[in-house]
Amino acid sequence: DPELVDIAEVDHYILWSCQSLSSPWEKVLECGPADIPVRMTKSAGQDHLREGTKGLRASAVLKDGTPLLLPQTGDEPSVWLIVDRSAPDVRWLAPGKDQSVRRNMRDRVALAWELTDASVAGEIKVEWSRDGEQWLEIGTTEAAAGRQSYPWRIPKDLPGQFSLRLTARDLVGHETIAVQPVRLEPGVLLRSEERRVGKEGRSRRSPY
Repeated sequence: DPELVDIAEVDHYILWSCQSLSSPWEKVLECGPADIPVRMTKSAGQDHLREGTKGLRASAVLKDGTPLLLPQTGDEPSVWLIVDRSAPDVRWLAPGKDQSVRRNMRDRVALAWELTDASVAGEIKVEWSRDGEQWLEIGTTEAAAGRQSYPWRIPKDLPGQFSLRLTARDLVGHETIAVQPVRLEPGVLLRSEERRVGKEGRSRRSPY
């Protein structure tokens, strides 16, 4: 900002990075006025380019050696940068591997999954298929880190064997697809059984 620093008197600039507002600032690099814009590439020892959210801020050193705008812990970054090189990691929780589902009195099943990613955003699409080729949308929900769930009203004509699919997309555009084969148990889960399952957390046979 030319109102804060006399650019003509600047000898060099320093770029700083922090992990959060409570973490200390770490020096990323130094550059002269003629070196701007700066291109950063990932190399050994450059922790500031690891995946995650980074706060960035710049300071200046004048020709007489006077430092200006040195950041202190708790200072707000000038910009937040998200470094993300990998696709989201998403896995089914309910139904999990080798688990089946059974209808309840409302014909609903709570689908659940866990998502991790450096730049969680966008949406999660949930679908089901009879044959693993043609997919029908169950719904979409905003992506968020951690455990998420989605209530699904089971179709009347749901076959005994079917597949569920999650499609997760992050801010960068990386996409991950998780497919889960599922078996539908005959019969209906009674309300008393629902209460028991809720107390036990999640049964292996009826994960909701």
